[in-house]
Amino acid sequence: MRAFSLKSIIGGIMDIKKDELIENVLEKLKKIMKWFNIISIINATIYFLYMYIDTNVGASQIFSYIFNESIGQKIDQIYRFLINYCKIEIYICVIINIFYIIISKFIRLILKKNQLKNMLNTKNMQIYGEIYEYLSSKEKRPFLITGEWGSGKTYTINNFFEKFYKYNKQKIYKISCFGIDSRTTLISEMKNIFEKEDNSLTKKILDIINKIPIFGDFLSGLLKNDYEIKDIPENSIFIFDDFERIIPYGIKEMNANIEYQILSKYNIVIGVINDLIDRYNMKVFILCNTNEINNDFVHNVLEGKLNCKKFEIENDRKVFLNLTERALNSYTYFEEKEKISKFFQIISTKMEGYWESVPIENLRVLAGIISAFIELIKKYSWINESYYRDAFFTIYVYHILYYSNKLYTIEDIKCGQVISMYFKNKLEKGEIELDNPLFNIELCINKLAKWAGTELASFWINGKSFMPNWYFDKDEYIRFKKADQ
Repeated sequence: MRAFSLKSIIGGIMDIKKDELIENVLEKLKKIMKWFNIISIINATIYFLYMYIDTNVGASQIFSYIFNESIGQKIDQIYRFLINYCKIEIYICVIINIFYIIISKFIRLILKKNQLKNMLNTKNMQIYGEIYEYLSSKEKRPFLITGEWGSGKTYTINNFFEKFYKYNKQKIYKISCFGIDSRTTLISEMKNIFEKEDNSLTKKILDIINKIPIFGDFLSGLLKNDYEIKDIPENSIFIFDDFERIIPYGIKEMNANIEYQILSKYNIVIGVINDLIDRYNMKVFILCNTNEINNDFVHNVLEGKLNCKKFEIENDRKVFLNLTERALNSYTYFEEKEKISKFFQIISTKMEGYWESVPIENLRVLAGIISAFIELIKKYSWINESYYRDAFFTIYVYHILYYSNKLYTIEDIKCGQVISMYFKNKLEKGEIELDNPLFNIELCINKLAKWAGTELASFWINGKSFMPNWYFDKDEYIRFKKADQ
């Protein structure tokens, strides 16, 4: 019995790919509509200009004055025909734009719903769910995301907004707290970010004015927006990253020896965050390694004064072990169950490194890899434990390449070949593209893991049985290796 079916794994991937395809089509339609509307504006300008002249002066009289009367009348007839075309084109433009707005809004609504569905299939689905709930609520408090340095706090929040919240209209402002030493510095940094994220027509016009020689800087300076917090739309999103690094070395101790000005730097940011939430109804995320801050400060200020909603990011090892435990529990007892569990415990200490180099964001893909390995060992119970590593990483590599459409990169790999060395040689020869998900394969795969065969690697995806005796039997393996040399 499979913990995750092949259909569900492929279904999750295809849903994401369909959404990306639809999004690309929408972007192309947007560009087409942009040029269509430019042409329509030109036509409308010609139409209204002609109508104004014809009403107040008489277009035929002007043409007759410039040319002789007979030629002028013919030119006027041609112009009237073209003007009628312009009029029809204006009507068509209005109708097409209405249809475009309705259809694009409907499609984006569907994509928005699909985002939520896809969000539930990721290894970070718990924190993503809590982030989404926070953004959808009327809670007037910040969201504190904690975790060790390198645990993925910044990656998690960025990934959420890029993949699962990009169809929402809320503005997002990312602010680094590193080295903030005064309120003036913080406000100045925020204003710079407001200006950078400003995509309004006024800003675009000012950018054009700024390029005018000699007096462009002066004019744009006079007309420039002040970018005050009060001018930012309500419910905008602020992300304060590296909070613990307001002072580079953090506040590990809090006693009489700590100078007042050091604590005041943290309180400056706390005060601005408080204003953003209470006065301006903004949503605020604080990314912080609380292990680098004194417990009293965390308890009294972050959890007390600000009443932060809190989430601690677990390292990938815990996530991996939770998945393996769930997969193993879906099977009734079998003899190798304890051996497999011990093997997962051993390799879990390295899973953070593997995921850092080759992120497996989709939970069902990782679950499929784990289930494929368990199914393999359960079915071929005579496979020696010394080959577990080879079997697991062979399946691991194949799955990642399969779902990335990069299987051609392992066409010439031989059974028994060290996987990391194979990819390292390809890197040195320039035979792997920069967008290959296993570009850093020699860093993220166990150095000793050997390729156990494409047939073994693909059996779970292809749903086929096979007899891997020749590889997993030591005597057969040695004979095969000699024959292959």
